[in-house]
Amino acid sequence: MGRFGTISIQHVGMHVKNMEETIAWYHDVLGFELEPSKSEMPGIFPKCKVLRLGGFFLELYEVMNAEPFTFTQLEYTLGPKHLSFYVEDLDGLMDYIEERGDIEVVVDNRYSPNWCHIPEGDRAVYILDNNGLLVELQKHERK
Repeated sequence: MGRFGTISIQHVGMHVKNMEETIAWYHDVLGFELEPSKSEMPGIFPKCKVLRLGGFFLELYEVMNAEPFTFTQLEYTLGPKHLSFYVEDLDGLMDYIEERGDIEVVVDNRYSPNWCHIPEGDRAVYILDNNGLLVELQKHERK
């Protein structure tokens, strides 16, 4: 509890190239569900959709000419670097990702505790979503 009571993250907004493909990717890979969302207002408010996973939301904005960061750019830009999720059955998710064959695994530390900097994480995997955005997956065992 902080100075102003409980503060927790509610959502992350991100630009994507293809709304339908991104909704499908986050649903199929991580289990996000589509929520009712704001109306589009051409020229004022871009195409926007909201996905939910438990109490966390992704607010997606379709921007046709947006390009993902590169690793080099990540060191020199402001704003979000990546999304990170605890995954209880990370081994099962990685089996699914391997079976799909269309998701790039950028880093898989294969249980190197020196790599995980998140409390209680014991494996960190970085993958690219369908837009080329970096997604971190941390193995997390519930206690």
